[in-house]
Amino acid sequence: MLPDAEVLASALAGAARALLAAPFLLSAALKLRNWAAGLAEVQALGLPLPVLVLAATVVLQLGGGAMLVINWHARWAAAALAGFTLLATLMAHPVWRHNEPGAAQQRVTFSEHLAIVGGLLLVVAHG
Repeated sequence: MLPDAEVLASALAGAARALLAAPFLLSAALKLRNWAAGLAEVQALGLPLPVLVLAATVVLQLGGGAMLVINWHARWAAAALAGFTLLATLMAHPVWRHNEPGAAQQRVTFSEHLAIVGGLLLVVAHG
């Protein structure tokens, strides 16, 4: 017996939100476990006030990720995470500058991050 279409759609949407949240929650946890490495990552980008940027990143990743998982203001959380991910991707993976042997991996990472942005935009559009 197949589940009702609405029940199935709701379960799939919940699973999708959890999967979209996972990399943000993991990234925040890793930054909290190794603050120095997270700080070095921010400093390598040349951003001002790196401690503040790192703290804001962790708060956004943890808060937005949790909001997606529990479906609390998920559209707002997804919008914030999409904007953050797009900005971070453009800053950390500038594929237009890479021609060295590792450039292919940079392009793959760039496109994976854009796929995450796409999934988050679906949450913004459909909840």
